[in-house]
Amino acid sequence: EADLALAADASAAADPLGLSDAGSPRGAVAGPTARGFDAHAYLRAHHQTTSFAQLQSGWATLKARLGSQERRLRGVVRENLEAFLRSAARLERFARALERAAAARDCSV
Repeated sequence: EADLALAADASAAADPLGLSDAGSPRGAVAGPTARGFDAHAYLRAHHQTTSFAQLQSGWATLKARLGSQERRLRGVVRENLEAFLRSAARLERFARALERAAAARDCSV
C-alpha cells in the first residue's frame, strides 16, 4: 500500500490537475482538448474540492508542458523546413507541367 501511495503522490505531482484523466466520464463536461471547451464548467465538474494552491501548481505544470511541446514542435519544423520547401517547389513545378500538358491537349483537339 505504501508503494501505491508513493506512486499516487508522484502521479499527482506530475499531473496536479488530473489532465491525463480528462477523458474519464464525470458528467457531460467536455475535456480540455474538446472544441468549445469551457474552463469554468470543467473546473466546477472536475475540481470542486481542489485547493487554489493545487490549481496554481497545475497551471504551472501545464504551462511548462506546453512550452516544452512548443519547443519540440519548433525544432521539428526547423529540421524539416528545407525538405518541405523543396517538396513544395517540386509540386508547384509538377502542377505547372500538368497545366501546360492540359492546355496543349486542349489546343490539339
